[in-house]
Amino acid sequence: AEGGAAVAMAGWLLRRAAELRRDFTWREAGGSLGDLGTFIPLLVGLTAECGLDVGTTLVFTGLYNLATALAFDVPMPLQPMKTIAAVAMTDPPMDVPQ
Repeated sequence: AEGGAAVAMAGWLLRRAAELRRDFTWREAGGSLGDLGTFIPLLVGLTAECGLDVGTTLVFTGLYNLATALAFDVPMPLQPMKTIAAVAMTDPPMDVPQ
């Protein structure tokens, strides 16, 4: 049963990758970079104020966005990240584990 589930998951991932390759356009590429103007200043602020590790944050943010894009056809919007960053930068006791 476990082998069948793995094969089914691999088949699903291959189909999703083919769909994404087929539907990906220059517009999609441009839109995917649109949030960088907001994300990078937030990342720099959180790094300076809370000691956030930039490398780890970039890797896991990228992986999370890929996972949500594969599962739901949309990446996580930046609005929740802005709220989290605002709270983290204005509340001094908040640190990385929180």
